[in-house]
Amino acid sequence: LEAEDAIDEFMNLTLSFEQEHIPNLQMFMRWICADDVEIKRELEQAQEDAVRIMTVHASKGLQAPIVILPDTISLVSTSRGDNILFDENFAYFPLSAKKYDSVCNKIHDNIVEQEFNEYRRLLYVALTRAEDMLYICGFKRNEKVNPKSWYALCDETLKTNGNTQDDKIFTYSCKQEAEVETKDKKDEKTEINFPIPDWLHEKVKEESPLARPYTPSKPDDEDVFSVSSPLKDNGFYFQRGLLIHSVLQFLPTDVSFSEQLKFIDTYLSKNAKGLSEKSISEIKEELADLLKMPQCATIFGSQSRAEVPIMGEVDGRIISAQIDRLIVTDDKIIIVDFKTNRPAAENIESVKPTYLKQLKVYKQLLEKIYPNKAVEGYILWTNTANLMRII
Repeated sequence: LEAEDAIDEFMNLTLSFEQEHIPNLQMFMRWICADDVEIKRELEQAQEDAVRIMTVHASKGLQAPIVILPDTISLVSTSRGDNILFDENFAYFPLSAKKYDSVCNKIHDNIVEQEFNEYRRLLYVALTRAEDMLYICGFKRNEKVNPKSWYALCDETLKTNGNTQDDKIFTYSCKQEAEVETKDKKDEKTEINFPIPDWLHEKVKEESPLARPYTPSKPDDEDVFSVSSPLKDNGFYFQRGLLIHSVLQFLPTDVSFSEQLKFIDTYLSKNAKGLSEKSISEIKEELADLLKMPQCATIFGSQSRAEVPIMGEVDGRIISAQIDRLIVTDDKIIIVDFKTNRPAAENIESVKPTYLKQLKVYKQLLEKIYPNKAVEGYILWTNTANLMRII
């Protein structure tokens, strides 16, 4: 019954769109996603004898005889990532946690402090929803509980002001100012002991591999130590690799060689700040040698696409990836993966297993999309202008 309001409103939106626009599914999806429709129901008017599950935000202004906070150990995220950070005058975009400088760290710390203040304000909202009884619970994922968590704050307060029944349960009660008058003994509440269900003691099932997408371009645990650090040589090779990938991604196709060189000059002049003129000249020379290859007419031709996202299931795992260059012809599919490693691999035997597995996964995914076409996989070593067939 609770879903009827939302379904009715959705049907009204479909009829409204059909009357005012061309009935096209893609246009309808864009239109409804851009709209900001919010349906609110008066939950207090519901007569059903049921348990309501909601967020603390949604519970504002509501009360219930019994309130259960199921997980009070989880905290707001304090991790650093590729987020846009703002101060009073500027915006910063560190590409990873290792790219954070002192300014970015200061902005991040201020954001975390504000989020923790809001986190504590929400605790007050949660604690004041109960009329008669409040249960504060937490799933202990390890031996330590963060002292900033709701659970730790409540635990410390109850230890100070409450009384303990055992090592795990604390209670807090306050005396009423006046006695409650009861008209009849029938109105008095009776205590009911409910049996604990068996499923409460069942072991939590392990997460399915399908629940978390796997990115083949990122190494598995066993390959982590074979990948060089982006901080090596002050991050030059890491920055150089990103620049070459970016140039090849945005390189215009079906233009002359001289026009492509002009684009490279313009792109590097705007995006290679911080590199020496010698380093920029080496990158230009490397890209020029690359574009002189006969195969580049196909790799960067009209049938090719850059940075193609792809997702699907391979061997019981959800794969989420992005192909550097994908060429679709009448009879086959060509995958090209750019590698800027120095030194470049001279033969297939010296190619890292991670790269081989990466192209194998790409091939399996594309064979499902194009079952009637052959799929070939190549690595283009930019340093030596060598197009190496892998599969």
